Amino acid sequence: MTMFETETMADLLWQQGHADDAVALCGRLAARALGEERHRLVAKLKMWRGSSARALVEGRPPADTAAPHRARGQAAVSLALAPEGLILTWSLPASSRPSLEAPMAELFVVRLKRPEGTLDVQRRTLPLGALSGSLTLPAADLHSARAAVGFLETNTFHPLARSALVKA
Repeated sequence: MTMFETETMADLLWQQGHADDAVALCGRLAARALGEERHRLVAKLKMWRGSSARALVEGRPPADTAAPHRARGQAAVSLALAPEGLILTWSLPASSRPSLEAPMAELFVVRLKRPEGTLDVQRRTLPLGALSGSLTLPAADLHSARAAVGFLETNTFHPLARSALVKA
């Protein structure tokens, strides 16, 4: 945690249209917080995630933001660390779908191996089953993660959007 990882910074990120970064930072803060502070941060996180997820499904920026990078019809993906796990949220426009290919996510997950303290890097490809949605993934011993969404075509993943790096 740095001196810039504060609730105020998360609020500023949200207000300036950086919803993915705001949600990720709020998730990290909630994971470290205790008691009433944790409840407040989790409530804020749920509100922001709900606003972001609805906006992604509807193809527009969240109501409280003017995020230019999430224009109507563009693919979007975000990762957020929350107490319940790593939350993957995505939206792919129907027009981006090649023939009969199913939407996929490709995740790069770095875990801290204990007790030796070494890092284990995993690359996973997950079928998404829908053009938009949200999944909660286990985040035990997570060091960092990044995701991309797109389509798998003849055993080659074609990303349409990439998330910001999430660090635990």
